[in-house]
Amino acid sequence: MGFTREEPLGFGLALPHYSFSYPRPRGGLGPEELEETVALAKKAEELGFEAVWVSDHFFLDISRYGGPPGRYPSLDPLVTLAALAAETARVRLGTLVLAAPFRAPGVLAKEVSNLALLSGDRLELGLGAGWYQEEFREAGIEMEPPPRRIARLGEYIRLLRALLEPGGGRVSDGGRFYSLRGAEVSPRPGRRVRIWVGGKGDLVLRTAARWADGWNLAWRVGLEEYRRRLGQLEKELERAGRTGSSFSLSLGFYALVGEGGKDLERWYRKLVSWTPGGFLDGVDLRVWAEGALVGTAEEVAARVLEFASLGVRHFVLSFASLPFSLFDEEAIEVFAEKVFPLVTKG
Repeated sequence: MGFTREEPLGFGLALPHYSFSYPRPRGGLGPEELEETVALAKKAEELGFEAVWVSDHFFLDISRYGGPPGRYPSLDPLVTLAALAAETARVRLGTLVLAAPFRAPGVLAKEVSNLALLSGDRLELGLGAGWYQEEFREAGIEMEPPPRRIARLGEYIRLLRALLEPGGGRVSDGGRFYSLRGAEVSPRPGRRVRIWVGGKGDLVLRTAARWADGWNLAWRVGLEEYRRRLGQLEKELERAGRTGSSFSLSLGFYALVGEGGKDLERWYRKLVSWTPGGFLDGVDLRVWAEGALVGTAEEVAARVLEFASLGVRHFVLSFASLPFSLFDEEAIEVFAEKVFPLVTKG
């Protein structure tokens, strides 16, 4: 089948929005952090990034990623995107990903339609089934077993699509988990909002292939491992009666670029110093770089083009040792200046 969707190759920035995730963390979240997130989105736009992305947690324990245990608060993704919509002009605005169980489909559809209107239809909507049990418990939201959660996600996307379809009317529809009775969203987006599904397992791939417009995998992956996952995705698309040309692929990566070995080591030492709890202390650069976009500009560009040859058109980058973080603002400048020309020439 193959993935041959005609889309330009583009890069997105995973914006910092947790209390740990800024170049100079202040220990909490407030107006200064929101202002910094907005400023970084504007900078990404100026540098030529095609999109900026935020994630969705009430709070986060970064021990999942190797960091020390502890609670780190987050900005709200939809409120943050509203601020970004008002302050940017071109860059696309995305969620990677919203946890579907946190919001009823009719409620999210209204929020998305307003964000699409406010942004001039620049919204990219990533959805997932949720995974962090502690925030489910504290919010009083039932966390169902994974198969049921993912089945619920598929139905959620189907209803959301019906509510957001440009030119559509009232929706009366339902299934195992949700029911809409003459629901209407007004105003509706001017263009079809692209819906992404994030995750790795076979059930996630099946849901993405049947209901979504694209699939995202983050934050580390090898070329051969990804090739195998695409093989499974192709089977699921065929089962759903779809082709690869109708489907978009996105990858998230940790990223770090240096001019050579010594410069890369210099950048890595700065990253190690920034990393919360020192969990990278003693970790060799080669170990940390495994499955990430790390190296000279030429090495990183070559790796990007390898994945692009498989059909990936969108790369979401986190310039840190944790998702949706930035350890040094200059790191994104170096990437844009050195790598962008190598993957867009000709």
